[in-house]
Amino acid sequence: MFDTIVNLLDYIKKNSSSSLSDELEFKFDKKTLRVMLINIFLWLKRNKTFDNNKPLKLSMKYKWNKDIILLMSESKEIQDLFEISDNYLYLNSNLSPEIKKKIIDYV
Repeated sequence: MFDTIVNLLDYIKKNSSSSLSDELEFKFDKKTLRVMLINIFLWLKRNKTFDNNKPLKLSMKYKWNKDIILLMSESKEIQDLFEISDNYLYLNSNLSPEIKKKIIDYV
């Protein structure tokens, strides 16, 4: 699971490609994918506690928010990292504390 975060963050920072990013680019245009991922990573950076007190609100008036919901439904790797409840994006509650710490340190 941590490798997924590393691959996606490298995709944003270094424009490097992975099988996951290639698959996601096929489903979404490159610009939309980057907007989604940047917003998710900014949220992760702001929410260092990972206690689910500050989820990312998904407003249906923004295309990238709708696309995050679609992304969640189509990518098992993303589903392993995040979950959606009542139009809020959370880190998956099944993530171990070790994985959460690695994510905190990496992001």
